[in-house]
Amino acid sequence: MLHGKLRCLFGTTSGSGKSLSYEVITIVFGETTVILIVASLVGITKEQVERLNFVLGYRTLFTEPNTDFEVVANGHNFVFGRPEVLVGDPSWRNTVRSYEFVERLRLIVVDKSQIILHW
Repeated sequence: MLHGKLRCLFGTTSGSGKSLSYEVITIVFGETTVILIVASLVGITKEQVERLNFVLGYRTLFTEPNTDFEVVANGHNFVFGRPEVLVGDPSWRNTVRSYEFVERLRLIVVDKSQIILHW
């Protein structure tokens, strides 16, 4: 968690409830909280976005290139993005570095990271 400069690594098997550990952060820190989730698996990520938006009622965004400052202006709680978009797209890189975003950011999650042994 970024609040209080604490750092934590939490790893466990698929289906064990890791998502709940970051979903609860908005309850702890309030509705203006932003959680940035870096995830490379688009299909699973879009399912999580739909669940958070429509089932749990959170404002959630799946980043695409050129969707820059929308997250700050519209008060999204969860921002999901592939690493190549969050780092590689200049608009998103600027958004993630912006004062408005950083002030609301409470947690960065790297979810479902993959290791490719052979390309």
